[in-house]
Amino acid sequence: MKQRIVPGYTLSDRMISLVAEITEIATHLGMRESVIDPILRKKNRLKTIHSSLAIEQNTLTLQQVTDIIDGKRVLGPPKEIAEVKCAKAAYAVLERVDPHSVKDLLKVHGLMVGGLTRQAGRFRTVEVGVYSGEKLVHAGLPHDQVPGKVRELLKWVRTSGVHPLISSCLFHYGLEYIHPFTDGNGRMGRYWQTVLLASWRVQMVWVPVEEVVHDRQEAYYRAISEADRTGDARAFIEFMLTALRDALQTVNKSVGKGVVKSVVKILDLIGQYPDITRERLAREVGLSVRGVEKNLAQLKSEGKIIRVGGRKSGHWEVSQKGTN
Repeated sequence: MKQRIVPGYTLSDRMISLVAEITEIATHLGMRESVIDPILRKKNRLKTIHSSLAIEQNTLTLQQVTDIIDGKRVLGPPKEIAEVKCAKAAYAVLERVDPHSVKDLLKVHGLMVGGLTRQAGRFRTVEVGVYSGEKLVHAGLPHDQVPGKVRELLKWVRTSGVHPLISSCLFHYGLEYIHPFTDGNGRMGRYWQTVLLASWRVQMVWVPVEEVVHDRQEAYYRAISEADRTGDARAFIEFMLTALRDALQTVNKSVGKGVVKSVVKILDLIGQYPDITRERLAREVGLSVRGVEKNLAQLKSEGKIIRVGGRKSGHWEVSQKGTN
């Protein structure tokens, strides 16, 4: 009897509700994609790397991870410092990988654990298991089945027609079940779910769901164990969708605060330099030119600023509304 590698799941009302919530928040965030502060993007990427490694028992602090990525010298276990550098390299290519490519999956694994294991960038050629103490918790599939089962899983994600929010959770769990690598399976499962989600909504790249998973690590492993025990991935899907929803809400609030700060700074700069260009505003505020233009359009529609003259020879005026 052929083993089914795509996990079964029971579609629940909670899943449907979470998919609707996440879609609404992601859409709202996407409308403000161009005005997201680059500093916020960097902070979220740092949180993602720190949390995903911390789940795997890396003890470095967020500040230490930040310093390593910024090229500063850090005192700490050499292996843990190497893990941060590897993760930095892997996340640097996240937006350029093909979410359905086995070749790209192996390439990213090579970056994620390069120098940390002999089989970096390759499927394992030995049998592995996950242990709690001396107790075997989960045995990976026989190594000779791994390449075919990973390809089967990726093909299913591409062709199934299941909503990306749910299919990405199923891929994440399925990869953990196969356990295709000698090291880095957890990191790759979380990473590749983000890759899949980014192909659905690009702004998902900047959502540090790993931070939420780290905070709820015991529940994360319980959900995996429950799916293993029952053969139904419902608990894992609901856990990951909840984590995604909560992480998105946090990012959305942060972006909202950042937009307010940006607007205040734009108004202040226009007040001081009426002939300031959009390009200079972008540099001063830390946004893209497109992001500045969106803020300017909003301020004009609200009557807080007025453009006098043309784009090249004109100047800005802050109305009385802009000073309230």
